[in-house]
Amino acid sequence: MHSNTMMMECVLVAIVGSASPGLSQEAVLSTDRTSYLQHEPVELRIDYINRSTTPLTTQLDPVWLSVSQPGGVPRRVGLWQDRLSEVDDRSPARATIQPGDTYRRIIWVALDRTQAWVFPSIGRWQVGVESLRAVPIEIEIVEPDGGEVAKAALLFGPKACASFLSNGNDVEGSASTLQDIVDKYPRTTFASFAAWSLVQNQWAHHAPADIDWTKERAWVSVILQGPQDHPLRPAAMYAVVRYHQFQKSHKDQARKAADDLARAYPWSTWAHAVRRDFGQDVSAKLVPYSEDPAVKRRREASEKRSDTSPAEKPPAGSHSSKASPMPARTAADSLDSIVPPQWKPKKAGTVVIHALPTEADQSISTFARQYFETVATGDLRAAAAMLADDYVSDRGNAQATLARWRWFADRRELPKTIVTFKSITPVEKYSRPATPRTAAKEWKEPLWLIAANVTQEPTATSNGNQAQVTLAVRKRGDRLEVLSETYHTSTIDLEKAVLSLFQSLRERPSTTELQRDGHRLTLPQLLAKSLGPDVKDNQVIITIEGWRWEAMNGRKCAVIHGRAGRAGEAIPHDVEFGLVFHLQQQEMVLEEVQVPAKDGGRVRAQ
Repeated sequence: MHSNTMMMECVLVAIVGSASPGLSQEAVLSTDRTSYLQHEPVELRIDYINRSTTPLTTQLDPVWLSVSQPGGVPRRVGLWQDRLSEVDDRSPARATIQPGDTYRRIIWVALDRTQAWVFPSIGRWQVGVESLRAVPIEIEIVEPDGGEVAKAALLFGPKACASFLSNGNDVEGSASTLQDIVDKYPRTTFASFAAWSLVQNQWAHHAPADIDWTKERAWVSVILQGPQDHPLRPAAMYAVVRYHQFQKSHKDQARKAADDLARAYPWSTWAHAVRRDFGQDVSAKLVPYSEDPAVKRRREASEKRSDTSPAEKPPAGSHSSKASPMPARTAADSLDSIVPPQWKPKKAGTVVIHALPTEADQSISTFARQYFETVATGDLRAAAAMLADDYVSDRGNAQATLARWRWFADRRELPKTIVTFKSITPVEKYSRPATPRTAAKEWKEPLWLIAANVTQEPTATSNGNQAQVTLAVRKRGDRLEVLSETYHTSTIDLEKAVLSLFQSLRERPSTTELQRDGHRLTLPQLLAKSLGPDVKDNQVIITIEGWRWEAMNGRKCAVIHGRAGRAGEAIPHDVEFGLVFHLQQQEMVLEEVQVPAKDGGRVRAQ
């Protein structure tokens, strides 16, 4: 069983869509993965394919995206790096594509033109490019699951991310943060982005003779020691090639490093770069971008789905008294796209069941055992069949949960899991507690709540984890179904809640409601009096800067701090403030507000 605390990295699977904007050119959108951690840059790839017999020139104008969540209104989004190029008065580049050839454009999607996150919340997102008629693609944003990943994600804020998006040109004010991520959390995906920002910064501001190669090799090693399918791994291998190029008597090493890159990632942009640098000295055969197996496979599936040829009609005069059968699952089915029939976990795990209550209903006990065994061994298609059609969990709907299970199992060997049942209790009605994103729901069918401790033993690729799980199983007719599952670990829950609240306040500082003394208030309502007796709520401008841990009243609290000012002041006067929160029944409760006193100390805001 995999809790939120146990998910770490992502699997390299392309999601693509394609269309033909003209008779001679085809455009294909793709990403390197199906899901990304919150704050993690998304590698959006645009493949321009020349289907004509003459060269074509493509203008690489700034990209405007159409972004939306299921059922939401599409949002037009420009990217921060395009805005930076316009401010610097950089002209758009051009690419000439030879007949039958493909040009791949890599665009990192993370911050919009105001340096706000393009994907501000977790869930599924649809992404399209306005200037292209390519089919939009869909990705999933998942929240970091506590521990080092959550801490690294918090450090990799807009400033650090902006440094990465600027190709390392501007790390002023974030260099120490980037180095902290590399030093403290080297095994997280964010460490690779931070390390590459520092590498690029050296390239941008130093001649080869002035580069600190010792530091660069340390940063590159962070990426190379990470996951094989991290999108920056080919870039790091290119950095190794570049290192050997600028060392005396390293010509053979440079050629070998280039060949290793081309062999390992034959369709990457970096492999094509070394082929241009080394020509035929790179013996590995490169694969055209359009022949990238993942892109090609999905494009063919898209063409099959768009086939509008009419179904075969029965011979004239024939009659059939049989009802039409239900269509079989196809490659376009949502479950097949998440858990293909041929999928297997990296290494299947085992499960040991302890203390199964003897007084519990035998069918419920057997079902509970079967569910834990099914998930722990990685049989996710069987697990999907055990979930209710209105399944709700702390990780979202059934498809999102399956995606996260697979995401973990593809990157980690599944460990030995020990499940110790505490109780199996029948209840008449169950109300799932409300979350910031989901209203409470009630089910009145026969229901059992199963409480258990879940322990995962350490493996070569992950640390052991412990969690308390509450599983809700209901009976519908003759069928038992898993209705929901929730996980609880005190420290992890607090870190997750702080991360979620901090992000919400960063994005919506004036509208996010905070619970205090049984009431819900916004920050302007809390801070207006601190700026002056005549300041109204709608005149308060708020900036959230960061957060830290503090121990107060015998418990661990989080302090989110920032600045508040009054709109329209000729001479702006900011007031520093701190918001002290503790976790109460899965919700962050505001304990006190700290504002500066006239003598320079701090007082509690009333």
